Amino acid sequence: MSVRPFPGLPRVPRLAGVLLVLLFQACGRQGTVAAPDEQIREAWKRYRFSEFSAALRIFQSVAASQPPGSEAHLQGIYGEASCWNHRRDGRDSTKAISGYQAVIAQAPASPLAAWCALDIVRAKHLAPADQDLDYGQLARDYGEVYQKYPHTPAGEEAFLYQIRLSLPTADADRARKNLEDIKAFLQSHPKTPFLSPLYTLMAESCHKMNEEDERLEYMIKAVQTREVDPTTPFFELSTAYWNIAYAAEFEAGDFAIARDYYRRLMAEFPREIRVFAARKALTRMDDMEAALREGRTPPQEYLGGALQ
Repeated sequence: MSVRPFPGLPRVPRLAGVLLVLLFQACGRQGTVAAPDEQIREAWKRYRFSEFSAALRIFQSVAASQPPGSEAHLQGIYGEASCWNHRRDGRDSTKAISGYQAVIAQAPASPLAAWCALDIVRAKHLAPADQDLDYGQLARDYGEVYQKYPHTPAGEEAFLYQIRLSLPTADADRARKNLEDIKAFLQSHPKTPFLSPLYTLMAESCHKMNEEDERLEYMIKAVQTREVDPTTPFFELSTAYWNIAYAAEFEAGDFAIARDYYRRLMAEFPREIRVFAARKALTRMDDMEAALREGRTPPQEYLGGALQ
């Protein structure tokens, strides 16, 4: 997906025990303090292992020791804000947002500024489960980030969140506007790493508009452009196959595509629990087509529009 400011930085870190480390882990044998960039790398390493207290101390030390506005100073502030934003124990979104705002104020043209603008909205979005969220406002906030930083990875990610949050409550007109916005986005961002999820959102928009043939087209494109991630269970592709086949059979009435994806499910996931239902679906479509060719009424159990 999009490239975060530091390689391997997770969006929401894993929960793990907080370990104590020396502030200057990378000091040399002569007792000299490691360079700021080495300290920053060490801090992100601690961060990735959810050692937030240790990472926080290093980020704070770098920020305090480097000139305001310098790259190391900005990275120190950004890292500290990220610790406050993503740690599970002692999370403080107020401190996180203050840190992100400080980076934007000091270096509005820095690539970090776009990430900070996105992370300010994310800090609000990642509120505790018992806190009510205004999803409409969040969608607008993400939209503002995209409008301000349209040609940055952070801006692209903000656009994705904007559409995703606005779609559940969208009526047909709003869904059509979302579809037009996504098409325009893809024209200006043809190499976006969010191609597959955006095709999925286009399919959902078409469903709200009752445009099932176009929906089916985008569902298939979403699978074809899906990023290969070895850490994601391959099982998820079986769900995508099933959803395409079901939509093709019952909502678009395209038996050829339905058969294709039911068979893909059976061939690639022979032990999947839905294989039995896929076999029944193939038989069902054969029986219905045979009945129609012969001028007979299809079996009653097939006329309800639901799987039997």
